Amino acid sequence: MLEGKDAEQWVVKLGAYQNAANVKQLANKLKDMGLPSYTEKLDLPQGSRTRVLAGPFKSHEVADKARSRINKIGVDGQVVQKQ
Repeated sequence: MLEGKDAEQWVVKLGAYQNAANVKQLANKLKDMGLPSYTEKLDLPQGSRTRVLAGPFKSHEVADKARSRINKIGVDGQVVQKQ
């Protein structure tokens, strides 16, 4: 198991969507940009959502550069350390 700085991974939280078509559309755009992504299921008081995240990336700097690229397609996100 990796420890310390080598174990850090960063992601860009992009949004949580109720509509599966929105999730698929964003995931496809990220794939077309050559960016890794994945989803997480969320159960919220407002109902079930699917969160889309770009990453994981090796550093905050690399994740922030990806966030800047993603901004160009009209989607903003937040860079956070992967849990």
